[in-house]
Amino acid sequence: MMFQLDTAFAAELMALALGAGLLVVLRKWEMKSLFPKIVGVFVVIASLGGMLCTAYYGFQYRSQGYFTSPLMKMEKEGMKQDMMKEMMKQELMKEKCSMMEKMMGSESGPGGQDQPKSGPDDHSSHH
Repeated sequence: MMFQLDTAFAAELMALALGAGLLVVLRKWEMKSLFPKIVGVFVVIASLGGMLCTAYYGFQYRSQGYFTSPLMKMEKEGMKQDMMKEMMKQELMKEKCSMMEKMMGSESGPGGQDQPKSGPDDHSSHH
């Protein structure tokens, strides 16, 4: 965010310098053409307006805390959302694990001992 603000302000400064330079050159050469003067004045006014706008929003973002840390405010909010999603996933995994433990506990035989199961891995039934 800060880099974008600096880049925009630098571009506006360059536009201001070019517009002012155009007006100075036109005055020095005493050009009578109206179009270059209009372009120079327009560039100066537009760049000053852009600089004011950039400065205003830069101070607004600063007051809202966007520049207080390397992470922007929106990135922090995004990280909070990601953390919440991760916590929800962990809770779901815990619930699944407890359900599996209950299911495994109900399959044990008398005395809590696991009973042998017959199934595809039980080769004794084949022989």
